Amino acid sequence: MNTTERKLFSYDREEDADIHEFINQLPKRQHSKYIRMALRLLKEQLDTGNVTTSREVSLSTNPQKSSITSKTKENDDFEDLSDDILNMGK
Repeated sequence: MNTTERKLFSYDREEDADIHEFINQLPKRQHSKYIRMALRLLKEQLDTGNVTTSREVSLSTNPQKSSITSKTKENDDFEDLSDDILNMGK
């Protein structure tokens, strides 16, 4: 049984230039590893209340309605096609 969960995420190369530069400096086959490490670090900081951000972060206690929002980009025209992409060619 495969327990790997795949998530597609997006960022703006100009607005998030720091993220773009950083992720492109990582070994190509280890991007997911470093994203998991960053998410665990963020989770730990949120759990302990030690998080400081340069952007407004709003996390709902309802997992179905959790969101992280940016002051500079309120509407993300992203459509989740991850299942379609993962099933291409099947």
